[in-house]
Amino acid sequence: MVDVARLRRRARLALGASLVAAVLAGGYLLATGRPVAAVGLAALLAVAGLWEYRQKVAEIGQAARRERR
Repeated sequence: MVDVARLRRRARLALGASLVAAVLAGGYLLATGRPVAAVGLAALLAVAGLWEYRQKVAEIGQAARRERR
């Protein structure tokens, strides 16, 4: 049986970790004096985390639908 709520919490946790990594990496590069690289890397990490989150949520939904059959 698929525990949808637990899997969604894990997906949100992974998204949060990606966003924290984006902020930390961007802050580090900003502190070293490379603002363009900071914004680029932070945006890349944030978009990648969001993309992964959406894929995980879609997979969870598909698994739940398959299980109901």
